[in-house]
Amino acid sequence: MQVKIVLRDRESGQYYRGHSQWVKNGYDALTFQNIIEAEEFCRTHHLPGMQLIQQSGYFHHPLRHVPSALERSGVQPQ
Repeated sequence: MQVKIVLRDRESGQYYRGHSQWVKNGYDALTFQNIIEAEEFCRTHHLPGMQLIQQSGYFHHPLRHVPSALERSGVQPQ
């Protein structure tokens, strides 16, 4: 079974498909082969607040969270 990484917006729960497109189904999302590739993509394309989700068959497992600028600053949202 092949394992892939997809990006999910923490707030909306939608998955990143590419070029500012978002989808509800993770299987329609843009996929990455590993966590490093996905994290670099988030930084390069300014996609803060993403969850990196591991897809394996029918299972989706959250792996990491790419923090937003607000979270990186240490300011707590109100």
